[in-house]
Amino acid sequence: MKKILMSIMTIGVVAGMMGVGTFAVFNDTETAIGTFTAGTLNIQVGGTDPCTEHITFDDIAPGDYLDSLFVVENTGSLDGNLYVEIKNVKNYENGRTEPEQEAGDTGNPGELGEYLQLTNMAVGIGGTWTSLNSQLGWPRPSVNDADASNLTVLVVFLRAGETAKVGMDWKLPEDTSNIVQNDIVEFDIVFRLDQV
Repeated sequence: MKKILMSIMTIGVVAGMMGVGTFAVFNDTETAIGTFTAGTLNIQVGGTDPCTEHITFDDIAPGDYLDSLFVVENTGSLDGNLYVEIKNVKNYENGRTEPEQEAGDTGNPGELGEYLQLTNMAVGIGGTWTSLNSQLGWPRPSVNDADASNLTVLVVFLRAGETAKVGMDWKLPEDTSNIVQNDIVEFDIVFRLDQV
């Protein structure tokens, strides 16, 4: 009888433990999904990416006014500040004519970059134009030094999907002497969009 009683007690304890293991209270579990996607900053100049725009003016003479226009679009998903940089100015002699020599031209590099002036820069968005003259101050690039004649201008805040027109007016002053005849000046016009 003692063995039977012990067996019943053992079964009771085991059954009680099983009941504790299966006992539950109400609960609910939810899982959130985390996804991060980096935004994009991208600009197109003249409708192409990468840029294929060039400005070339030949046979310029003292007193000439020249203008160039670039259409810049923020094709990314983030807003940004648009900057225009003029850098890497290089002057080339391109041979010396007799009038150049008589004006005192003694050799390389060319002198055209010393006289060519960026007289105005303006930006247009939605038909409204703003002049940026107060930011210019481009020193005349008298040497082939990439840092000597750099100019960086904050042009405009450009929202994602927005288009701006950037106009630049150039001038070769009337008092420019024969020293620049046949000379060439080259430089990069860099359009940069920085996240804000």
